[in-house]
Amino acid sequence: MLSFKLYDRTLSTDTIVESLTGRVSKCVFSSKMPGGFAACEGFVGMPLLEAEEWYNRLNYRLKISEESTTIWEGRIEEAAVESNNLQVGVAFTAYGYYANCRDVPYNTAFNDVASAVIGTVLAANCVQVATTSHLSATSTTINSVAGDDYTDLYPADLFAKLLGMSSGGPWDFAVWQDREAWLTQRSVTSADWYCDSQTLQNFSCRVALSEMYNQAYALYTVAGATTRTNTASSTNYYGLTRQYAVPDLQNTSSTAAEAARDYILTCKARAWPEVPRPIVIGKEIYDIYGAARPAYFVRAGQVIRIRDLFPAASQLAGVSRDRLTTFWISETSYDVDRDELSLTLESPAQSLEARLLA
Repeated sequence: MLSFKLYDRTLSTDTIVESLTGRVSKCVFSSKMPGGFAACEGFVGMPLLEAEEWYNRLNYRLKISEESTTIWEGRIEEAAVESNNLQVGVAFTAYGYYANCRDVPYNTAFNDVASAVIGTVLAANCVQVATTSHLSATSTTINSVAGDDYTDLYPADLFAKLLGMSSGGPWDFAVWQDREAWLTQRSVTSADWYCDSQTLQNFSCRVALSEMYNQAYALYTVAGATTRTNTASSTNYYGLTRQYAVPDLQNTSSTAAEAARDYILTCKARAWPEVPRPIVIGKEIYDIYGAARPAYFVRAGQVIRIRDLFPAASQLAGVSRDRLTTFWISETSYDVDRDELSLTLESPAQSLEARLLA
């Protein structure tokens, strides 16, 4: 059974204000990449006088857990006293601590790799993010110039730009349990979860030529002049050349601009099969050992394999991100009352726009 606990605003101690276990209805919580824990909405029935106390509970901390495992946590952002059909209580909305990356813009110049800049920004501007010990090192140095598009940004937007220009990507940033920040290089070499096609609702898989680009270049600024990188090419699988121009990255190095260009080809060189709308899974999913687990354990950033979907002989033993049987999860949404999980499986176009056009 999921437990719901409300804590006060003090981050250094876990002072429980109220246990909400068994009292929360209409609850849906989600995760998303980039970001980590995303939104949680619900309703708590209570007398009117008690409900009014929630007006003073903004920024209180909500934690959903199963025994010692954190399923979701974040801060209360909205509280509304509601009365409907003789039911009185509070409708609340909470956001995960990635929301802290949209509280205070960062306006200090930098000249360093993205992982180092992210660590500095978190320490300076994101006091609710507890630690930066899980930031994997990036290698592309990025130089900001006062007044350009890399300063006076909210940290979440700055991180998206920096990681879009970091070689070796895609890179994923998230804030998970204990408010800890994670920066990881995406590597789909093993599956976290398994399901079968007959358990899915709303499943559709498509390919589209409009999603394919096999040449790319990037625009950036040097000494006030717009400059183009060399055009890079990938394998021509379809007898058609389609070229992508990365929008002006402003003042940055040629290395960073080329990393952004190469990221396009990583995502777009083939018209990969995609799942264009969320799929719905019931209350259970299978872990790597074949054991059924509650579906609310699934998070964005993990990998799911649909075991009986287009099984290729070469893929039966190993795992790779083939987008035929194996998909990276970009969003999850769990409806507690319905005991139902909705998954959004990664679209390269969504990933691309989020990182380079933030």
